Amino acid sequence: ANQAAAVTAFAKSPVRAIIDLIDYSSKAGSSVYAINTTPLPTTFSLDSPNIAGLLNELTNRSRSAKWEEINTQTRQSQNNYQLYECLNRSVTIDTKDQLKLILDKASASTRTTASVIRKKFSKLEAYIIDTASEDIKAFNTYVKGENRKLKAMGERSTDLLEHIFEAYLSVSDKNFTSYIQQVRTDYDTGRENLTVEQLLRRGETHFQIKDIRGD
Repeated sequence: ANQAAAVTAFAKSPVRAIIDLIDYSSKAGSSVYAINTTPLPTTFSLDSPNIAGLLNELTNRSRSAKWEEINTQTRQSQNNYQLYECLNRSVTIDTKDQLKLILDKASASTRTTASVIRKKFSKLEAYIIDTASEDIKAFNTYVKGENRKLKAMGERSTDLLEHIFEAYLSVSDKNFTSYIQQVRTDYDTGRENLTVEQLLRRGETHFQIKDIRGD
Protein backbone atom coordinates (compact mmCIF):
# COMPACT_ATOMS: atom_id res chain seq x y z
CA ALA A 1 0.00 0.00 0.00
CA ASN A 2 1.21 3.44 -0.80
CA GLN A 3 2.10 5.39 2.27
CA ALA A 4 0.81 8.96 2.46
CA ALA A 5 3.51 11.51 1.69
CA ALA A 6 4.77 13.42 4.75
CA VAL A 7 3.51 16.96 4.90
CA THR A 8 6.35 19.48 5.06
CA ALA A 9 5.66 22.61 7.07
CA PHE A 10 6.50 25.82 5.27
CA ALA A 11 9.41 27.82 6.71
CA LYS A 12 11.56 30.61 5.28
CA SER A 13 14.69 29.32 7.04
CA PRO A 14 15.71 26.23 9.08
CA VAL A 15 15.43 28.02 12.41
CA ARG A 16 11.89 29.15 11.57
CA ALA A 17 10.89 25.51 11.24
CA ILE A 18 11.45 25.12 14.99
CA ILE A 19 8.21 26.32 16.55
CA ASP A 20 8.56 25.61 20.25
CA LEU A 21 11.39 24.91 22.68
CA ILE A 22 14.83 24.41 21.13
CA ASP A 23 16.57 21.19 22.20
CA TYR A 24 20.16 22.36 22.72
CA SER A 25 21.26 18.79 23.43
CA SER A 26 20.60 17.93 19.79
CA LYS A 27 22.89 18.68 16.86
CA ALA A 28 20.22 20.85 15.26
CA GLY A 29 19.65 22.80 18.47
CA SER A 30 23.36 23.41 18.98
CA SER A 31 23.62 24.58 15.39
CA VAL A 32 20.74 27.04 15.86
CA TYR A 33 22.39 28.52 18.95
CA ALA A 34 25.76 28.86 17.22
CA ILE A 35 24.26 30.55 14.18
CA ASN A 36 22.00 32.91 16.10
CA THR A 37 24.71 34.09 18.52
CA THR A 38 27.41 34.57 15.88
CA PRO A 39 28.76 38.15 16.06
CA LEU A 40 27.07 40.60 13.72
CA PRO A 41 28.94 41.44 10.49
CA THR A 42 30.19 44.71 12.00
CA THR A 43 31.91 44.98 15.39
CA PHE A 44 30.52 48.09 17.09
CA SER A 45 32.42 50.55 19.26
CA LEU A 46 31.43 53.73 21.10
CA ASP A 47 34.62 55.29 19.72
CA SER A 48 32.94 55.37 16.31
CA PRO A 49 29.26 54.72 17.05
CA ASN A 50 26.92 53.74 14.27
CA ILE A 51 23.59 53.13 15.99
CA ALA A 52 21.66 52.97 12.73
CA GLY A 53 23.99 50.28 11.42
CA LEU A 54 23.77 48.30 14.66
CA LEU A 55 19.97 48.39 14.66
CA ASN A 56 19.81 47.43 11.00
CA GLU A 57 22.07 44.40 11.43
CA LEU A 58 20.35 43.44 14.67
CA THR A 59 16.93 43.66 12.99
CA ASN A 60 18.11 41.39 10.19
CA ARG A 61 19.48 38.88 12.69
CA SER A 62 16.27 39.06 14.72
CA ARG A 63 14.22 38.17 11.66
CA SER A 64 16.45 35.31 10.56
CA ALA A 65 16.69 33.96 14.13
CA LYS A 66 12.95 34.27 14.70
CA TRP A 67 13.51 36.26 17.89
CA GLU A 68 10.43 38.34 17.18
CA GLU A 69 8.18 35.31 16.97
CA ILE A 70 7.56 33.86 20.45
CA ASN A 71 5.21 31.00 21.23
CA THR A 72 6.06 30.05 24.79
CA GLN A 73 7.68 31.68 27.79
CA THR A 74 10.50 29.13 27.78
CA ARG A 75 11.21 29.82 24.12
CA GLN A 76 11.20 33.51 24.93
CA SER A 77 13.89 32.93 27.54
CA GLN A 78 16.02 31.14 24.95
CA ASN A 79 15.49 33.91 22.42
CA ASN A 80 16.41 36.61 24.95
CA TYR A 81 19.65 34.85 25.86
CA GLN A 82 20.55 34.39 22.19
CA LEU A 83 20.02 38.12 21.66
CA TYR A 84 22.22 38.92 24.65
CA GLU A 85 25.01 36.64 23.40
CA CYS A 86 24.80 38.09 19.91
CA LEU A 87 25.13 41.66 21.21
CA ASN A 88 27.83 40.68 23.69
CA ARG A 89 29.93 39.25 20.85
CA SER A 90 29.33 42.22 18.55
CA VAL A 91 30.82 45.07 20.59
CA THR A 92 34.40 45.80 21.63
CA ILE A 93 35.62 45.23 25.19
CA ASP A 94 36.12 48.98 25.69
CA THR A 95 32.53 49.57 24.59
CA LYS A 96 31.26 47.02 27.11
CA ASP A 97 33.16 48.82 29.89
CA GLN A 98 31.81 52.21 28.78
CA LEU A 99 28.27 50.86 28.58
CA LYS A 100 28.57 49.45 32.10
CA LEU A 101 29.62 52.87 33.40
CA ILE A 102 26.69 54.50 31.58
CA LEU A 103 24.24 51.97 33.02
CA ASP A 104 25.65 52.39 36.54
CA LYS A 105 25.26 56.16 36.28
CA ALA A 106 21.74 55.77 34.89
CA SER A 107 20.83 53.47 37.77
CA ALA A 108 22.14 55.95 40.35
CA SER A 109 20.31 58.78 38.59
CA THR A 110 17.08 56.76 38.64
CA ARG A 111 17.33 56.18 42.39
CA THR A 112 17.96 59.90 42.98
CA THR A 113 15.06 60.99 40.76
CA ALA A 114 12.72 58.48 42.40
CA SER A 115 13.68 59.82 45.83
CA VAL A 116 12.92 63.39 44.71
CA ILE A 117 9.47 62.37 43.42
CA ARG A 118 8.65 60.57 46.68
CA LYS A 119 9.57 63.73 48.59
CA LYS A 120 7.20 65.68 46.35
CA PHE A 121 4.44 63.21 47.23
CA SER A 122 5.08 63.80 50.93
CA LYS A 123 4.36 67.51 50.36
CA LEU A 124 1.08 67.14 48.45
CA GLU A 125 -0.87 68.97 51.17
CA ALA A 126 1.16 72.10 50.54
CA TYR A 127 0.96 71.63 46.78
CA ILE A 128 -2.84 71.39 46.62
CA ILE A 129 -3.21 74.61 48.64
CA ASP A 130 -0.28 76.78 47.56
CA THR A 131 0.30 75.69 43.96
CA ALA A 132 -2.94 74.14 42.71
CA SER A 133 -5.07 76.65 44.64
CA GLU A 134 -7.42 73.82 45.65
CA ASP A 135 -8.13 72.99 42.00
CA ILE A 136 -8.60 69.22 42.19
CA LYS A 137 -8.18 68.69 38.45
CA ALA A 138 -4.88 70.58 38.38
CA PHE A 139 -3.72 68.70 41.48
CA ASN A 140 -4.63 65.35 39.94
CA THR A 141 -2.79 66.18 36.71
CA TYR A 142 0.34 66.91 38.74
CA VAL A 143 0.10 63.69 40.76
CA LYS A 144 -0.54 61.56 37.67
CA GLY A 145 2.43 63.10 35.88
CA GLU A 146 4.86 62.51 38.74
CA ASN A 147 3.54 58.98 39.33
CA ARG A 148 3.92 58.22 35.63
CA LYS A 149 7.58 59.25 35.82
CA LEU A 150 8.08 57.01 38.85
CA LYS A 151 6.51 54.01 37.11
CA ALA A 152 8.60 54.61 33.98
CA MET A 153 11.70 54.09 36.15
CA GLY A 154 10.33 50.83 37.51
CA GLU A 155 9.72 52.48 40.89
CA ARG A 156 6.59 53.03 42.98
CA SER A 157 5.37 54.87 46.06
CA THR A 158 3.88 52.70 48.77
CA ASP A 159 2.15 55.56 50.57
CA LEU A 160 0.90 57.74 47.71
CA LEU A 161 -2.73 56.89 48.47
CA GLU A 162 -2.35 58.20 52.02
CA HIS A 163 -0.69 61.41 50.79
CA ILE A 164 -3.57 62.02 48.37
CA PHE A 165 -6.14 61.51 51.12
CA GLU A 166 -4.32 63.99 53.36
CA ALA A 167 -4.09 66.53 50.55
CA TYR A 168 -7.76 66.21 49.65
CA LEU A 169 -8.78 66.59 53.29
CA SER A 170 -6.75 69.80 53.64
CA VAL A 171 -8.87 71.85 51.20
CA SER A 172 -11.39 74.36 52.54
CA ASP A 173 -14.44 72.97 50.72
CA LYS A 174 -16.35 71.18 53.50
CA ASN A 175 -18.66 69.37 51.09
CA PHE A 176 -15.66 67.91 49.29
CA THR A 177 -13.75 66.99 52.42
CA SER A 178 -16.84 65.36 53.92
CA TYR A 179 -17.15 63.18 50.84
CA ILE A 180 -13.44 62.27 50.88
CA GLN A 181 -13.61 61.44 54.60
CA GLN A 182 -16.41 58.98 53.90
CA VAL A 183 -14.36 57.40 51.09
CA ARG A 184 -11.38 57.14 53.43
CA THR A 185 -13.48 55.56 56.17
CA ASP A 186 -14.78 52.94 53.74
CA TYR A 187 -11.20 52.26 52.65
CA ASP A 188 -9.74 52.11 56.17
CA THR A 189 -12.47 49.75 57.39
CA GLY A 190 -12.05 47.44 54.41
CA ARG A 191 -15.46 48.12 52.92
CA GLU A 192 -13.81 49.36 49.75
CA ASN A 193 -10.54 48.76 47.96
CA LEU A 194 -8.96 51.72 46.19
CA THR A 195 -6.06 52.30 43.82
CA VAL A 196 -4.38 55.67 43.33
CA GLU A 197 -6.09 56.04 39.96
CA GLN A 198 -9.50 55.26 41.43
CA LEU A 199 -9.11 57.75 44.27
CA LEU A 200 -8.02 60.50 41.88
CA ARG A 201 -11.00 59.73 39.65
CA ARG A 202 -13.40 59.80 42.59
CA GLY A 203 -12.03 63.13 43.80
CA GLU A 204 -12.13 64.77 40.40
CA THR A 205 -15.64 63.50 39.60
CA HIS A 206 -17.03 64.87 42.86
CA PHE A 207 -15.23 68.16 42.27
CA GLN A 208 -16.73 68.47 38.76
CA ILE A 209 -20.24 67.64 39.96
CA LYS A 210 -19.89 70.33 42.66
CA ASP A 211 -18.91 72.88 40.02
CA ILE A 212 -21.83 71.93 37.75
CA ARG A 213 -24.29 72.31 40.63
CA GLY A 214 -22.67 75.56 41.67
CA ASP A 215 -22.20 74.39 45.25
